Amino acid sequence: MLDFPHIKLVDINYVGYKGMSSLYLMKAPDGSGAIFDTGSPKRFNVICDAIKEMGIKKEGLTHVFLTHSHMDHSGNVSLLLSNFPNAKLYANSITLKRCIDPKPLIRHMSSVMRRHYNSEFGNNVKPISERRCVEVKDNQIVNFAKFRDIKCIDTPGHTIDHVCFLSKQDKVIFTGDAFGNRYMDITLPIFSCPFMFDYYNSAKSVIKILKSGATVAAQTHFGYIQDFEYFGKTILEWINRFGEIAKDSKHPKFEVQTEFAKRFGSNWEHNEIIRGHYRVDLLGVTSYNMQMHGKKFHLSDFLLR
Repeated sequence: MLDFPHIKLVDINYVGYKGMSSLYLMKAPDGSGAIFDTGSPKRFNVICDAIKEMGIKKEGLTHVFLTHSHMDHSGNVSLLLSNFPNAKLYANSITLKRCIDPKPLIRHMSSVMRRHYNSEFGNNVKPISERRCVEVKDNQIVNFAKFRDIKCIDTPGHTIDHVCFLSKQDKVIFTGDAFGNRYMDITLPIFSCPFMFDYYNSAKSVIKILKSGATVAAQTHFGYIQDFEYFGKTILEWINRFGEIAKDSKHPKFEVQTEFAKRFGSNWEHNEIIRGHYRVDLLGVTSYNMQMHGKKFHLSDFLLR
């Protein structure tokens, strides 16, 4: 496993799986701390323990960098800001608005996750104060503790509000969901195409990441990607294929199933992580396809499947 002495990967065991979801801590020589994405409240104590183990004091956590508003990334924002008095949230303006008023996020996520929502999030996602928010712009440099220059890179597609964060000195880019996913027990890359995804901008964002100057991607799902160029090209192929289905297919469900079987084998449905990705991708592809063909789309029709 790749190791940076000042960066710590924290596995948050999301919905009970190791190697599925993570966040990253960074410590400066003066003891200041930064966190990239935040995980879910069920593992908040694990995150606090990791912060303490790194030698970051409660007053020392100053930067919370959030890639986008999906709650597996943003779930601990309010807990972090309420427990670490000097922490500020750095994110896209849309992400900030959704964290200031998280009710729509909560409604959507509780509908999508159903049985897992209460155990992962409970009643712990609260509104945050606008005073603790810092809007970031494309190509903006945020200096972290006079130690690292963090470049903010707009990467829409997976969501409209997605931002990646490049640690310029380390050549490590924290990619959220913009650069696809790779799980510990699934070797092939996967790209998540959620409801309202934009396949054209998703592809542009992957190219932007490949040209960012990074040599390593720090994935939320999951871990460090060192075969950076190969991984990016594989994700581009995935986006382009699913974009074709979303745009042109008369039978999107069948074609999405066929693509999953082609990539992961005929028994792909027996893997809960892959099956979960299939449901997400089917939702995104089908909703886009129906809109392209002038059909009415109701999210509730898919949440029950």
